[in-house]
Amino acid sequence: MKKFFLTAVVASLFSITAQAAERPASHYQRYRQPSSYTRASESRSSQNYQRQQYRQPSYYPQKVQRQPAPDYRYQQFAPSFYDTIQIRPVIGIDYVYSMADLDVDVEGEDISDFYEDKLHAIALSIGFKFNQYFGLEAFYQQSEKADKKFLRGVIYTENKYKAYGLDAIGYLPIAPQLDLIGSLGVAYYKAEVKFSAEGESLSGSKDKIGFRAGAGFQYNFSDYLAFRLMARYNYVNIKGDFKGADVSYKLDNIVDVTAGIRVYF
Repeated sequence: MKKFFLTAVVASLFSITAQAAERPASHYQRYRQPSSYTRASESRSSQNYQRQQYRQPSYYPQKVQRQPAPDYRYQQFAPSFYDTIQIRPVIGIDYVYSMADLDVDVEGEDISDFYEDKLHAIALSIGFKFNQYFGLEAFYQQSEKADKKFLRGVIYTENKYKAYGLDAIGYLPIAPQLDLIGSLGVAYYKAEVKFSAEGESLSGSKDKIGFRAGAGFQYNFSDYLAFRLMARYNYVNIKGDFKGADVSYKLDNIVDVTAGIRVYF
């Protein structure tokens, strides 16, 4: 009996084993439950993913490239007046055509027509040009002796003037090589007037500080050479008398037209 029972048990075990061998592996995977370790790992992975999604939303860039801070030491700004200063020495010479407003009276009678009021002069200047807009020039100007003779030399008149001073020059570029210029200055003027008749000679000289202003153009042939054309008004207001005679004169103003060159260094 026992042998029969053992034989039946062994046969049942062989039958179960054979059936298990015939079933596919997917049958066991379908009903396989995950272990506690696997469920815990998946839970931690899910939590980490949620944290990453919270910390890095879709609109936030994954990598931010920071721009370096600008170095203002080398930033280009609009140049100031002091930044444009470039001092250049300048010398010049001008021909001057002067029209003098001269009045001469002898014992209350006007004899201004006996005097030449159109004079030729030469002016020399030296100074500095600080930038393309401003400069200073010192000058010395002297006229010729303008004379007139009447009655075959019986009456002879002569007059001249000289001046020296300082001008402030303003430049305004209006073309690549052309500047509009203006000047304001102060000068020391000296006028000399002479009258001769029948061998007798009378003369007088007077000096005074005056003011002048001008405008014109300057054409720059190069960075070193320029041609300048200007008109200038000189307020002089010199009043004087002849020595030993009842003769008075007045030089009210002088209008100059000048043409010359400037050399820059």
